[in-house]
Amino acid sequence: MRAGITRPFYKILASCWRNTGCRHLNAAGTAVMDTPQNIWRLPTLNEAVRSQVRHSANAGGQWNAATGKPEYRVLPDKEAPLWRPNKQWPGYRHFHIICKTLTFAPSPGAHPNKQVLWTPNMTKHNFSAGPAILPAAVLKEAAKGVVNYLGSGLSILELSHRGPEFTAVIEEATALMNELLELPEDYHTLWFTGGASTQFFMAPMNLLNPDDKAAYVDSGVWANKAIKEAKAFGNVEVVASSKEQNYSFIPKGIKIPGDAKYLHITSNNTIFGTQYQRFPKSPAPIVCDMSSDFLSRPVDVRPFGLIYAGAQKNLGPAGVTTVIVREDMLGTVQRHLPAMLDYRTFIQEKSLYNTPPVFPIYVSMLTMRWLKKNGGLKAMHRRNKAKAALLYNEIDANPLFRGTAAKEDRSLMNACFVMAAGYESLEKEFLKTCDANGLVGLKGHRSVGGFRASIYNALPKKSVQALVDLMRDFASKKG
Repeated sequence: MRAGITRPFYKILASCWRNTGCRHLNAAGTAVMDTPQNIWRLPTLNEAVRSQVRHSANAGGQWNAATGKPEYRVLPDKEAPLWRPNKQWPGYRHFHIICKTLTFAPSPGAHPNKQVLWTPNMTKHNFSAGPAILPAAVLKEAAKGVVNYLGSGLSILELSHRGPEFTAVIEEATALMNELLELPEDYHTLWFTGGASTQFFMAPMNLLNPDDKAAYVDSGVWANKAIKEAKAFGNVEVVASSKEQNYSFIPKGIKIPGDAKYLHITSNNTIFGTQYQRFPKSPAPIVCDMSSDFLSRPVDVRPFGLIYAGAQKNLGPAGVTTVIVREDMLGTVQRHLPAMLDYRTFIQEKSLYNTPPVFPIYVSMLTMRWLKKNGGLKAMHRRNKAKAALLYNEIDANPLFRGTAAKEDRSLMNACFVMAAGYESLEKEFLKTCDANGLVGLKGHRSVGGFRASIYNALPKKSVQALVDLMRDFASKKG
């Protein structure tokens, strides 16, 4: 790169195909570099951009069907031009420059490589079922805390879990949970590791004696796993199941035995895209796995004796599990409970019996701040219903797709759909099209196939609109 080039932006015209060469940019700015491997050396915007340029040069740019050219875009760099000698490669100079676009054009006679790759400024729409999207504001604040927590000079990852800094974090997290769910005074918020899968056995271990009976609804894979674990601790009666119909609906009109110690349900089924729109009326306390729709809507907690939820859908990163337990549910079993598996230990020690998952709790606290700032659970529920309606309306109207869950039980969190009859062969092509346009995490679970769009709290409506627009465009070309 010649030192005289200080324009506010530049374009690099290059071969973007594998193993093809380039020339470096001359004073007129009309040529590029010597080899794809060398392309990263010359604009040194920052380490991230160097890596992105190197990746594009080695593997190809994104193919733009409209222009017939592959393109590679670089995010703007706010640093002013800064020149300094390049000691590693004499004769070159590193510089920082405000960069708008890098455009790659194929070599003469080259066959277009239609592999589509990610470009740095492409908006990513994250439909992953979990770990899932987190609010951008939360990620930004969490990143600051990792580097220097509140000006302490230490990372949140380094702080003592018994020090005043983290004590304030876990106390605020607990207080926010109590506030958002409007918990009565006889409910306790606890923080565990082990995921919801640990609660599959920990709940019956704490609640069931060997001669006691618990009622379970088998509405999905995770409910079925909870049933298997509970059988080790007491008598389990499966009072309803949708397994024979591949869990495509929520069982209703169930009869709950009068002698049941509790009724266990799973509020939302991530894999199959079904959700309780109304919770059953039960003579026994309800124990509920709310992992995939926790904090997505207001819930009257009074019918629930125990609620548990893995954080990695709507609350925070994987690594922490929240348990909400009513005090009268505990202390009735005769078996010995190891301290680490006894809810009462965590109530007494305020979830600090051992070292808790510090960072996931911190991020969960930040997420609950975000929830509160954005109107709480009622406002979030309105947004979630609007997003779900937008997507389901398109699924029902689009001739290429069909939903898999019973309409009355469709989840507001996980929309499952497949290609309509006669269009099954287009499934892989649609997924590739989604990936090419920055819509990720849409591949359905193997139990259902097709597609699954997880539209959790933090996913903005514009991401759902992007998916809807792509579905319409795909249908116009393939239908």
